[in-house]
Amino acid sequence: CNGLRYAIPYETRSSPIYIKDRFVGHSLDFVLGSMFRRNRGMQPIEEAIEHWSSEIDSGRVEIRGRKLSKDDPWEFYRATAKKIIEKGSSVRLQQHVHEKVVPMMENKINVLFENEEWISINKPPGLATIDEQGGCGINSLMTMVGEQLSLSRNNNETNYDGIQKRKLKLTPAHRLDKPVSGVLIIGKSPKKAAKILRVLHQATKGLKETNGVQKVYLARVYRNPESMALVKSQRKASEITKNDLDEVIINDSSIFPDEIITVEAELGWDNRTKRAIVRNDFGTKAA
Repeated sequence: CNGLRYAIPYETRSSPIYIKDRFVGHSLDFVLGSMFRRNRGMQPIEEAIEHWSSEIDSGRVEIRGRKLSKDDPWEFYRATAKKIIEKGSSVRLQQHVHEKVVPMMENKINVLFENEEWISINKPPGLATIDEQGGCGINSLMTMVGEQLSLSRNNNETNYDGIQKRKLKLTPAHRLDKPVSGVLIIGKSPKKAAKILRVLHQATKGLKETNGVQKVYLARVYRNPESMALVKSQRKASEITKNDLDEVIINDSSIFPDEIITVEAELGWDNRTKRAIVRNDFGTKAA
């Protein structure tokens, strides 16, 4: 809708949240009230306790103790608000989620390579590698890639020996910033992603060798005084002065060299143009 992808609000359970030892001996409602006080911790503790007492009584909080043995099922269960916390306890919360809208992909996400263990894609700009739901939200990049892979397999566009038609736990092996597009490697399970990450770290250590890995960012800039001053001075965007702007000549093609240069600048995101931008101290787009 209007170039945006929406998600209908839904209920979900959080991952296990382990309770620190300093809360041992306190009641469950006090512990949750202390851990999740609103307004950046400025919410009155009495108000926070009352809220979490209501959440616990309505069954939206589950707790489990420390695992006692190999045969211990270690299951979550509903408890009362005045349940006393023991060492090694953890909780699981029922959450009502409103996901942020994200740009709608006009075309398929470009898959660069795929095998049994991992997949590499050209990550679109404007999407976070990991969303607020830890990569499992409806509007997350991992969900979009998973939907595309499932559709592709159902249409028999790709078929790999030994790959069963099962739900993949796609996990990125590294990250790219939200405004950035580029190659992103995704493991088909958390273990496979961790394996790829170890390989990348080892290759990065051997950067001077032929098999080294290096992350390079390329930027396309507007030909305006701000961007030309940034390129000409090759200083930080925050250090560009009005004198730098006065010295540039808009028709001076020599300012933009043929070779790739490096400048240091803070990236932002322009929703109107769907592009990453650099803003300077004058409040205009520098690049």
